[in-house]
Amino acid sequence: MRIPIRHFIEAAFLIVIYPGAKCQAQIIIATETENGIYADGKYKSSRPEYISHFILLEKEKRLVRTELIRIRTGDVIADGNEYRILAEEFIGNGSRGHPKQRVLTAVGTSGTHAVEMFQIGETSFNYCKSSIYALFTAHGIIKRSIASEEEMRNLLKGLKR
Repeated sequence: MRIPIRHFIEAAFLIVIYPGAKCQAQIIIATETENGIYADGKYKSSRPEYISHFILLEKEKRLVRTELIRIRTGDVIADGNEYRILAEEFIGNGSRGHPKQRVLTAVGTSGTHAVEMFQIGETSFNYCKSSIYALFTAHGIIKRSIASEEEMRNLLKGLKR
């Protein structure tokens, strides 16, 4: 059975254009540009506080935050929170300010009374944390880097020690 050359060209195109086809894990760096807290019926905007590092394991539908870096002090806070990817959608109409992009929605918990949600696009993210006393929000920019699944698993093993 002979495979048409068209199938090879389509596969090569996907490998070049879609990073997920090349690897099964990505490193995502999310830098806050806006931050705020809603408590006692009032919203208070504040300076950006964190840079978060994540490992995205698409096949497992998992997002793992490996560390947080305080923007003001540079302090590194080791983390291992896991978030389940609930949805992957293409949004935006392609106009200026609304580019068409893939957005992942991931949800997880931190502590016993807090739920976190991330919506991570190609270039930006939104974050919301609901706790018993307040609602925390953040928005920022995304940078991505590609790594092999084996490299990511080794990094995750190092976190669990």
